[in-house]
Amino acid sequence: MLPEITTAPPAHLVQGTPALQGEFPTLTAKPGNVMDVPAVESKAGNAWDTKQKLFADAPAAIAPPVELLQSMNIKVKEEEDPMNPDSKSFNAKKYYVDLIGKFRCPHRGCG
Repeated sequence: MLPEITTAPPAHLVQGTPALQGEFPTLTAKPGNVMDVPAVESKAGNAWDTKQKLFADAPAAIAPPVELLQSMNIKVKEEEDPMNPDSKSFNAKKYYVDLIGKFRCPHRGCG
């Protein structure tokens, strides 16, 4: 005969184990809600928000001369690709294979 199936959990799970029941104290006060605590406003100001001169002994800013700015504008010459046939440094002899009597493309996946 099969045991009777109930939907309620066993009694020892509901009541807790007797050995552990005495170890935990019961709560006497209900814990408060964090949202009930008033927000704390920071009274410390931010130095960047004030209209004071932060560095009183610092001299006024001076714009650099135009010649200096122009000399700093260095244009980097693009390197030429030695595998580009339009490049001045292109040399077709590097890609000729004597064994097969043909030119071989240096790019990966190319035949």
